[in-house]
Amino acid sequence: MRRYDLVIFDFDGTVADTKRDLADATNHTLAALDLPPHDVEEVARFVGGGLKLLLKRALGPHGEDPAMLERALAVFRPYYKVHMMDATRPYPGTVEMLDAIAAAGLVSAIATNKPRLFTGDLVPGIFGDRFHPVIACGSSADDDAPRKPDPVCVAMCRAIHAAVPAERVVFVGDSVVDIETARNAGLDVVSVTWGYAAREKLLARSPRWVADDNAALQRILLG
Repeated sequence: MRRYDLVIFDFDGTVADTKRDLADATNHTLAALDLPPHDVEEVARFVGGGLKLLLKRALGPHGEDPAMLERALAVFRPYYKVHMMDATRPYPGTVEMLDAIAAAGLVSAIATNKPRLFTGDLVPGIFGDRFHPVIACGSSADDDAPRKPDPVCVAMCRAIHAAVPAERVVFVGDSVVDIETARNAGLDVVSVTWGYAAREKLLARSPRWVADDNAALQRILLG
């Protein structure tokens, strides 16, 4: 018997390895601004709070300058839009896990701080129609909800699947922001350890569940 009926996934670092494409776009942006690059793992540590926060972190002291941040966004957005699927792929076992839980009757959704500008093509381009809905959390007019950890994104997912009670909904993510989102929404949370946050950092927040690979995640979701 399955443990949950609705699974709300984060995107970057949870179901998709976007690390290389994010790093390339970030370093393209920094080069355009005559600033030094970061290595891929550094950029991965900047992910989790949305695009503006990623670039603010990447810019270092320059990120406190609103004009510089806007210049960075203007460079990043069109470049990443073109190159966001160059190296981005599902994590090993993710597609198989999604298909297995769907066969067991679970519904999968996404709530991500990645802007709608990107998710509109990126999510179906990689995963087809496996997620419903896909909620983009951000600050632009095209986005659906405020950035996580605001729980509005969870409320939107649950409104579409209104028959599912809260105790049958779980949030799956790779960051502290995802843990906070789940708690703000009154949901169980699974922290996956293959993403962009250190395992120790996640464990320090005492998530309900921890999964070290997709096989473990599948077992948790199915009970």
